[in-house]
Parts: sequence; C-alpha cells; structure tokens
Amino acid sequence: MNKPYKTINEQIKLLQSRGLIIDNSAAKVLLAENYYSLINGYKDLFVSEEAPDTYKDGTTFKQIYNLFLFDRSLRLFFLPWIIRIEANLKAIIAHIASRKYKDVPEFYTEQTTYLCGSDAQNESTKRTIERLKYLRAQNYASFNHYRENVGYIPLWVLTNKMTFGDLSYFYANLKSLSLQNEIAKEYSNVVDDADIQRKRITPDRMKQFLWLLTDFRNVCAHDERFYCHVSQKVRTLQPGAANVGALIKVMNRLLDQNSIEEFYGGFFALLGEFVSSRFISPDAQEKVIAAMGVKDQIHIRVPNG
Repeated sequence: MNKPYKTINEQIKLLQSRGLIIDNSAAKVLLAENYYSLINGYKDLFVSEEAPDTYKDGTTFKQIYNLFLFDRSLRLFFLPWIIRIEANLKAIIAHIASRKYKDVPEFYTEQTTYLCGSDAQNESTKRTIERLKYLRAQNYASFNHYRENVGYIPLWVLTNKMTFGDLSYFYANLKSLSLQNEIAKEYSNVVDDADIQRKRITPDRMKQFLWLLTDFRNVCAHDERFYCHVSQKVRTLQPGAANVGALIKVMNRLLDQNSIEEFYGGFFALLGEFVSSRFISPDAQEKVIAAMGVKDQIHIRVPNG
C-alpha cells in the first residue's frame, strides 16, 4: 500500500473528511508533534465503532491532543522515578558483585560468571558478554583513566554507561543464585524501614521488576504511548497485567517510604487533574484509567455527566 507524503493542510483536510473538528492550533501542533505519533497513537478512543475511519460525533482535534499531552505528562512524571531506582540498582549491583568477584577484575566478561544450559540461555549469556565487552572498549574519559592508571575497568565504573537493559540482562544471567539473593536483600535493606514489614524481594521477583522497569523506561525515553502500554517482557504475569498499574506496584516496592509518599502524591495530583479537567468525555476517561490498570488499585471514580 502506497502512503504518499501529505502537507499539513492535506493532513487537516483528511481529518476533517473523517469528521474531526479542527481548531486554529492544529497546523502548528501537527508540524511540531508528527501526525503519526499524535493521530495514529491517540485516536482509538475517539473513532466510531461502526466506521473505524471516521470519528465519533463532536470529537475535536483538541481532545486528541489533550490526551496526547496527558500521556506525555505521565512519561515525564514516571521517568525520573525509574531513573532513581535504576541508579540505586546500579550502585548496589556493582558493589555486591564486585565484592564477590574481587579477585577477577573484569569478571563481567567471563563466561563462568553467567548461566549456561539451553540454547536460549546460552544465547542470552553470549549477548550479555558481547555487549559488556563492546561497552568496555568505548573511548569514554572515565574508561581511559582506569585503563591508563589501573589497567582495567571495574564494574562500578562500567555501570555508569550501562543501560537499564544491560543491567537487567546482567542480573538475570548471573549464575550465582546466592549473589542474586544478596543483591535483592541488600536493595531491601537500603529502601526498607525497619518498622514496616514488606514482602521479601526474591531473585525471580527482582528479575520481573527489572524487565518491567526497563520496558517502561524505554517507552518514556522514546516518547511512545504510555497510558495503555502493556509490557511483553514480563511473562510471569497474567496476559495484559504488565501495565501502568503493575509499574506502580513495582515502584511501591522499590522506593523507600518517604519517596513512596512523594510518588503517590504526585501521581494522584496528575490523575486528579486529568479527571477533573473533563477535556475528554467521562466514558473516554474511564477507558484511559482502565487501560492503565489503576482504577481498582487507587479507587479512582470518574464523575458522571
């Protein structure tokens, strides 16, 4: 199917022909935000069920754009919290793993550090080692300093340049279950209040947390649709369950108590503004909240009428 280039005016005429009410801001918005990201990404709640190429009566361009902006505000809200957890995990993993392998300076490139077995596992281990070797070879100033003055690059230096995905694969592929347990336990010690009993973080749970956080971090970083995202990385959850609601539960476990209160305060404020703004219909608001998977968790009730 041929999809020829369309000017902004042609894009607007196409939207009008499909029943969308256009305002004076549409041309600038389409130029700044990209038709595909905005319209294809956020039209689903507004199209007619009987005729998917047309919009429901009364649907405006502004409604679609406002949903787009709300979704962006979600990404901008969650990303700093994910980065905070990522930084804590990098520090703890580097500390505990380097202590265990203190006699093997660049143990993170050694086959014996990682699991082996099935073809899939062997391939994952191979990719992890190749990725970390590639990263180690990069010409960063900090790396050069350690090469010249120490002779190798410690994990606690390498982690500064590792992505969250790199970190997740490193942890998941570690051969030593006791090391994975120690990392999870030490993370709990850092974030848990001695007066509050919280569920133990097992290695399997930590892996789930890491995959979910990595996936949502990438959604944020690449400006992709967030509110209805369902991660395919976490296979141990029920189909469709690895949504924003699951991400919030991970935050609730991996943040310290003071941060949890700050996180929920910010999230409730953002969601409350979305509900009270009425920039889309109550029915559409319900669908957004249902897609996020947060209605039962936080007892949000969308006002009627």
